[in-house]
Amino acid sequence: RIGFDPRVKDGYGPWFPASVPISQQAKDLIGSLLEIDTSKRLTAEEALHHPWFKLSEEIDNEIDIRVLKSLTDFRKQGKFKEMLLSALVDIVDDKESEMLGKVLKHMDTDDDGYISVSELEAAFKDTMAAEDIKKVAAAADIKGDEVISIEELTMVYLDRKVGQKEERLWEAFTKLDKTGNMKLSMEDIKKALTEVKGVRWSDEEIEEAFKQADLDGNGHIDYDEFLLMWGSKNAPPRKNSHAFRVMSTTGTFNRPAPVDNPNVSPTTSQRTVDVTPNNKNDTSTRDTHRPARKLVNQTDS
Repeated sequence: RIGFDPRVKDGYGPWFPASVPISQQAKDLIGSLLEIDTSKRLTAEEALHHPWFKLSEEIDNEIDIRVLKSLTDFRKQGKFKEMLLSALVDIVDDKESEMLGKVLKHMDTDDDGYISVSELEAAFKDTMAAEDIKKVAAAADIKGDEVISIEELTMVYLDRKVGQKEERLWEAFTKLDKTGNMKLSMEDIKKALTEVKGVRWSDEEIEEAFKQADLDGNGHIDYDEFLLMWGSKNAPPRKNSHAFRVMSTTGTFNRPAPVDNPNVSPTTSQRTVDVTPNNKNDTSTRDTHRPARKLVNQTDS
């Protein structure tokens, strides 16, 4: 038979040969780029910001460029987004948690465990204008106590990380979907938030925030509403969704007036239905990163 010998030679395997000199940073970069799970695999931008590329540059390596980008890009988008970020912090892996801890320790010059506005100004004075630093500090101060904690820094970092790839958005959505029915209920969110350490939300706070995210008022948040709420340019709501029409009409995250049938487009007599197969291994009609849908005539059953 024509082909190749699939056997692994003695001394070789899923590791770097000891005889080949290579730094730990290079090993980490190569391993991250070869990650099978696409939600964990580095994006091109993340790869360029990897510490290995920074070794030869004369920059402050204690402040990871990913943290700087996360801080400058972060915008407060409502209480519900804040709740979800707190419930999803374990998406940040151990290496990232260690990196974030080092960044906070480097900027926390008075060793009180927090980053103040003055400490942020001292850290970024050569890269940002003073007014911009104050805006960054105000946005990252999610709790409103005029300092940035490690939890807040992690949430700010997580916001940008998840928004970088739709696979990560889908992973976050399914993590919150405790019942596995591809939509988030009030009970799903309450259950996710009860698992958050050190943070307690009242039922009234959760219910009010949930209502703001439930754009069509039908009692659950579908994937497209979730995408609109997250606000990632890399994965906007699908064009045949109610959330997309809200985004196109208002351009803002405001709950519209109730509608009789949010799945009916105002310009067509079609609706969307879920056609995700029961067999999860069957990918013939299913997008592996989100529920598959198709347009059918309104008269179809």
